[in-house]
Amino acid sequence: MFSVVDVLPEEHVPLAKAAEKTRLKLLLILELLFGEHLKDVCWQKEQPGFSGIMVSTSEIMECVKKPPDDASDGLRFRMG
Repeated sequence: MFSVVDVLPEEHVPLAKAAEKTRLKLLLILELLFGEHLKDVCWQKEQPGFSGIMVSTSEIMECVKKPPDDASDGLRFRMG
């Protein structure tokens, strides 16, 4: 599910920063992550736990524009 990296791809950010940048609730990003809708996910091995998970904000926004079929109402009917 995750690619382990030493050097982070340019637009990848931690989960909390992704929520801030995309203006989504972290819960919705986790829904995409654990639903395996985010394919370009990295893990920095020096960071413990969830703080090491790095996601692409552009990939998240693509999922927001065209939500997966099994997306929750919170993601599907997001305002803004």
